[in-house]
Amino acid sequence: PQPVPLAAPRPVSGGPAGPALAPVAIGIGASTGGPKTLAALLSNLPSTLNVPIFVVQHIEHGGGEALVATLGKDCRLPVHMAEHDTRPVDGHIYVAPAGKHMTVVGSRFDCHIQLDEAPPVNYCRPAVDPLFESLPYVYGARVLAIILTGMGSDGVEGVRAIRAAGGYCLVQDEESCVVFGMPKAVQEAGEYDEILRPEEIATRAALLTARRAA
Repeated sequence: PQPVPLAAPRPVSGGPAGPALAPVAIGIGASTGGPKTLAALLSNLPSTLNVPIFVVQHIEHGGGEALVATLGKDCRLPVHMAEHDTRPVDGHIYVAPAGKHMTVVGSRFDCHIQLDEAPPVNYCRPAVDPLFESLPYVYGARVLAIILTGMGSDGVEGVRAIRAAGGYCLVQDEESCVVFGMPKAVQEAGEYDEILRPEEIATRAALLTARRAA
């Protein structure tokens, strides 16, 4: 069994105050409507953003390469298809390939990406929950979770784990969602800190991570 994630005091109030500790890793989950929303969000991130970003988009076989190419077209940060047992680099974006769950293992300064073909979670592979649930074991409280448009409830348990460890969660607002499923499920579970539009999420993520200490 894995150890309990590193804990940190939760902020007395969320919202504009932000998390108690600046994030050093970002996890993003999306489904229906995700590619366009991801493109809008990621293209608004500054080139100076200096944390690894892990993306799970529910995607069919054969669509991963096209998604990476699309996201990389207007993004200021390098976008990669995640590869098994590689070390994530700050300021790079890693997208889970179709048909494989993506998780992270190790410690903050010796982290590796893991890919596997374990059974689907929430009827999906890749799924958001496995990635999100793994992030606190590596980065403790210093994780920023982002839930974007999509049907279903994938991501709720992962966000719960991140916030239980002291992390923070931004969810996309209903008006800008193609399908208000995943963000709605997180909101109904009470496992979120701020509700924003995609471009606002990008601005907020940049601001929060810029606060991080070495």
